[in-house]
Amino acid sequence: MGNFLTFVIVFFSFTFSWAQITIESYDTVEFNQELIVTGGFDYSASSIEKDIMSKFYRGGVIDNSMKERSLNKHENVNRIGLDVGAEVFYRNFTAPYLSAKNLGVQIQFGAYNFGGILYSDDLFGLAFYGNEMYLGDTIDFSGTNVSFTSFQKVGFGLINATTKSSLSLNVYNISNRVIGGFRGCSLSQSTDGMNVNLTMDGFFELRQSTKFSQGLGVGLDLDYRFSLPWYKNRAAHIQFLAKNVGVGFMTEPQRRYRMDTTIEYSGFRFDQIIGDNAILSAESAILLDSLGIESTDVKSVFMLPGFIQVGKMIDENSQFKVQTFFGARIYPSLIYNPFIYGGIDFKPFDWLHAGASASFGGFAGFKTGLYVNLNWNKIQAGFGTDNIVGLVHKSGNGESFFIRLKCRL
Repeated sequence: MGNFLTFVIVFFSFTFSWAQITIESYDTVEFNQELIVTGGFDYSASSIEKDIMSKFYRGGVIDNSMKERSLNKHENVNRIGLDVGAEVFYRNFTAPYLSAKNLGVQIQFGAYNFGGILYSDDLFGLAFYGNEMYLGDTIDFSGTNVSFTSFQKVGFGLINATTKSSLSLNVYNISNRVIGGFRGCSLSQSTDGMNVNLTMDGFFELRQSTKFSQGLGVGLDLDYRFSLPWYKNRAAHIQFLAKNVGVGFMTEPQRRYRMDTTIEYSGFRFDQIIGDNAILSAESAILLDSLGIESTDVKSVFMLPGFIQVGKMIDENSQFKVQTFFGARIYPSLIYNPFIYGGIDFKPFDWLHAGASASFGGFAGFKTGLYVNLNWNKIQAGFGTDNIVGLVHKSGNGESFFIRLKCRL
């Protein structure tokens, strides 16, 4: 049993993440112990179709029709993002002294990968079509923003046995962090492509070593639940959720590349400048000097990519067959728009909850979702998606899948 449980935890930790719309419900039933494993996988884009994105991890050929469909969807500002990781909770309400105060102990583990890119339509065009479509024109990369953080946590806290409100203090390991962007960046070409003018104003920070631990952090998880009067003598159960809110600092030096320069090249084709055998290839000793790039080692302090969410929850013990849920989520990141969601939960039987949702924001625009939650005495299992179109059709703007397992003792 112990080996099987270990396998389940490890499997979900590496495969899934905290999904955008959680399927956790309001439950006042008291019990002695509880083990919860949550996870999911979510990536989405505002303009690039799933048919292209899936080729990068499933393999396959990106043909011209795929590129044209996605290019036509692009606007001046576009987003693509990824949210992958997992969480494991263990709760014990039989601890001495605490149980008399209706409190329990909570221990939690988590692994997270969160990040994305804010970019212009010109960047997509250059990446997938090359420079030929921009001959005699100017390519604008201004406003590009890149952010990605991979981190893990161990947390310890207290939880209310009735409302399930909780507060945890977490310690984090930062295994990877990439950040940067261009406030201004443009590339102009002559009509024959022989003269190139590149203007850059931006920075990037990248890891240098392959060590698993690149930094440390401290933060809080707060899950506060309360009830408000609702229509027809019902109560609305509200959840205020703050997750991974804290600061991190890099213990390993990161390499910061700072650029504020204008470079002109004549007599070279575009591929001679940035190709595998280019004069500006990584193997060239003149790379940094020729671009006017300053390189320094830094140990940055930064905000963890946590989020704050407020929403109406589903009451697991309600006598009503149909309930509504809705809410909003905010990440402190330029690449993530404020995210709002809402939906309907249907309980045809005591052991079954099924729901449909609609959402807007985040890394993409409008999406619809479905979920199912099954209850078998002391065991619960829920799974679903926040992006139905992306899950079943190539024209979707991403893919999403989430799962939640709960065992009560």
